[in-house]
Amino acid sequence: MDKLFRKIKYILLIIFIVNISFNDLFADKKAKYHVIIDTDCAADDLRATCMLLASSKVEVLAITTSDGALNPQEGLVKVNALLKTFGHEGIPYAAGKTLQNTPPVYRTFAQSINWGDENFININYKMNAEDLITSSIELEEKPITIVVMGPLTNIFNFLQKNQEKQNEIERIIWYNEQIHPAKGTNYKTDKNAADYILNQKIKIDVISIGEVAYSVNEDFLQALGKIKSPYAQKIVCSHKNSEIIQKIKSKHLKFWDDLVPIFLLYPDLFNSKKFNKFPAQSIHSATDYKEIEKKIITILDCDKQDKSIVLKRFPDNPTWIREDVAKHMNQIIEKHGRKEWKIVTLTNEFHEHLGIYSIIGAKMGLRAREYFNVDIDELKIVSYAGNTPPISCLNDGLQVSTGATLGHGTISITNEFSPRPQADFSFKTTTLSLILKDEYWEIIKNDVRQGIEQYGNLTDEYWQFIRELAIQYWLEWDRREIFNLEIN
Repeated sequence: MDKLFRKIKYILLIIFIVNISFNDLFADKKAKYHVIIDTDCAADDLRATCMLLASSKVEVLAITTSDGALNPQEGLVKVNALLKTFGHEGIPYAAGKTLQNTPPVYRTFAQSINWGDENFININYKMNAEDLITSSIELEEKPITIVVMGPLTNIFNFLQKNQEKQNEIERIIWYNEQIHPAKGTNYKTDKNAADYILNQKIKIDVISIGEVAYSVNEDFLQALGKIKSPYAQKIVCSHKNSEIIQKIKSKHLKFWDDLVPIFLLYPDLFNSKKFNKFPAQSIHSATDYKEIEKKIITILDCDKQDKSIVLKRFPDNPTWIREDVAKHMNQIIEKHGRKEWKIVTLTNEFHEHLGIYSIIGAKMGLRAREYFNVDIDELKIVSYAGNTPPISCLNDGLQVSTGATLGHGTISITNEFSPRPQADFSFKTTTLSLILKDEYWEIIKNDVRQGIEQYGNLTDEYWQFIRELAIQYWLEWDRREIFNLEIN
């Protein structure tokens, strides 16, 4: 049996080394699409936004709100609540201008949709939508797609100030029923903006429902309910609203803006029409809605480990796991997700024992990735954990969870301060500090002190005690709760 476990250990180490050392050679580790979301915050926008946030192929650079189903300020509260739900507070957001039109008849319905907990949300309105679009374009080196699920107001206002930046937008994907001649709710909400943009040379893909609209139905929501990802669960939870249930039963709720992320990721599921007078513009209508439902489920089923290079699936069979961990494995996965399961498991193998601070480092690095909603190998890190165990063991967890390694030169360790469980994570122009809360650090120090008093320091019994503590912390401590977050 020991030989079997040694083999498993070496396999896991190989996977870790390949993932970390050669990660930058694999294009599928990086986002393919770099997207600004512009939304008027209708129910279908919620579903579409969840899909865009869930997909590893999409990096959401920013979210702006427009006037439509909700006014921009109301929408911004919804967006903020949604990002807090997922731990993606690092994605910037801003509101556009209110059009002062008569609110649509469905505004009350849109206001009733639960995007997240709206209590204790403080919105900073200093940056408006067009300024956020400008800064996002200036910061991003890759081609940018702007996904518009509402009127074209914010894009119009951006272009009025930044006509010279028009070529920096690779394309706009806009949900609207028809163009040339243009008609549809999103067009009518701001005709002036739409007419202006449709006469520019920007590449525009217009998404339409096609000849027959397809209803969101109970079977579809039941299928989403079986998916464990927070994005799928948010859609299911928000659609338990009594008004939505009634609209589903009456077949009023359709796949509208939901089609935008599907087109971005699976354009072959659409029929396309081009316009001779407007060669940069096309309209795309949905065809096989059953296949579209399957793709939505595929996108939202994202509670998975970071992709392995060697194995098709990371071990999660209890018979392959040491008994003391195996008995908690399902609880750990259920509470923290498969991604954390893989990262902490690899950290323990790399670290050569089940260590407390290495697990804290793994949770910390994953929390930072979650905050910015980025994949592996996107962050630069400064660790305050020093070079002396046990606190320095935090560094091993940071490397495994983020892909920021000493070999890549993307992690450094500062010795300017007393060692502590803290690290700075930089992404583009933002630096996030994560610090283990004092109450959790005191629990660790007190528990370890008791272990030394009871078993002696560094004895076999001591290491077994540390292992038991580490498993306990791994299971019980939520990465969303144990750290203080500070923006530098």
